[in-house]
Amino acid sequence: DGAASFFEKLIKNEQAGGTPAFLSTHPSPSSRVADITETKNEMGCKGNSTNVSQYNEFKSYLPK
Repeated sequence: DGAASFFEKLIKNEQAGGTPAFLSTHPSPSSRVADITETKNEMGCKGNSTNVSQYNEFKSYLPK
C-alpha cells in the first residue's frame, strides 16, 4: 500500500509524466495505483502493518 501512496503523491503533484501509454516502457502512475490496490484487495492486505519488530531485528544484525 505504501507504493500506491507514492504514486498517488506523484499524481497529486503533477509529476506523473505525460507519455501516452502505448509509447511508455512503464505503466502510468494511475495504472500502478489501480494494480496495487487490486492486488492488495485480492490478498486481503489491510495495509496497516509496519513490521517494526522485524525491522529492528534486521537492524541489530547490521555493523555499527
